[in-house]
Amino acid sequence: MTKISVIIPAYNSAATLLDTITAIQNQQYLKDSFEIIVVDDGSKDGTANLVKKIPNVKLISQPNSGPAAARNNGAKNASGEILVFTDSDTVPHPNWLYELIKPFDSYQIMATTGTYSQINTQSQLSTFIQREIELKHKSYGDFILFGGTYNLA
Repeated sequence: MTKISVIIPAYNSAATLLDTITAIQNQQYLKDSFEIIVVDDGSKDGTANLVKKIPNVKLISQPNSGPAAARNNGAKNASGEILVFTDSDTVPHPNWLYELIKPFDSYQIMATTGTYSQINTQSQLSTFIQREIELKHKSYGDFILFGGTYNLA
């Protein structure tokens, strides 16, 4: 079984991060085949203290350097053969990890990505962004050249 590292950059994410981690821990995927790494990017809201209380989640702390630097720091400290990235305000579907990893069965696949669904249906901005993402993703074929780091392996 291929070892997977799920990397989550987090900045002032205490309000949303627990839902993200819980959804990842509850994946319909072999529990011993993936690790969860949270990279606290200099949060001031107790994000690191929250993560410290969650069993089986690796915490890396760094001075505020932005999400790209946090992802890179997580990747450097990952033990997995496949790196999976998501954001600290997402709630992955229970089958998310399985679907994201499945295409790697083909030696031709070097990366995978997916879409997302809106949770905050009360926000007009969130609804607008969701519709834009849906239209963009419907226009793609089976193979694309890039993907969003909120859902990327």
